[in-house]
Amino acid sequence: MTRHLRLRVLGHDVRVAVRPGTAPGPPLVLCNGIGARLDLLQPFVDEVDPRIEVIRFDVPGVGGSPAPKVPYNFALLAWLVGTLVDRLGHDQFDALGISWGGGLAQQLAFQYPRRCRRLVLASTGTGMLMVPARLSVLSKMLTPRRYRDPTYARAIAAEMYGGRMRRQPDEVGT
Repeated sequence: MTRHLRLRVLGHDVRVAVRPGTAPGPPLVLCNGIGARLDLLQPFVDEVDPRIEVIRFDVPGVGGSPAPKVPYNFALLAWLVGTLVDRLGHDQFDALGISWGGGLAQQLAFQYPRRCRRLVLASTGTGMLMVPARLSVLSKMLTPRRYRDPTYARAIAAEMYGGRMRRQPDEVGT
C-alpha cells in the first residue's frame, strides 16, 4: 500500500509517495518529466516488482509541492532528492529518470556516485540543443498542460507520441 507523505526538505514542503517493497534493498527513485506530478507514474509503479520499494515525489512547483521561493537548478534538486532519500532512511538507491527527469537522475548519479547504485534513463533528450522533428511538437512539449488537461493531452497525442496514439488517442491518461 502506497504511503503519501508531505516532508519538509531543505526548506521545501515536498509531496512524496512511497510504495514499500517486500524485500530489503535499495529503493527505486523515480524522477518524472517536466511538469508531471507523481500520480502520472502510478501505472508504472503497479508493474514494478513488488519486492522493490518505489519512491516518487513532486518537484517544488509541481503537483502537491508548493512553488519554490527561488529558482532551482539540477544540482539543487539533486541535493533535495538526496536529502529526501536520507529522510526516508536509505543509504543507497537506484534512480530512473523519464524525459526531463533523466537530467535530474543523471545529476543525482553525478552528485552521489557512492549512493546511486544504478541509473536508468527513459526518453531523455540529448540536452539543450535537442530539437524535435517539428517546431509544432516543441511548442507542445514546452507546456505542462499536456499533464494537467486530459482533453488537451488527447488532442495532441498523435503528433506528440505517434505510434498507437495516432489510432487510439483516448488511451492518453489512462
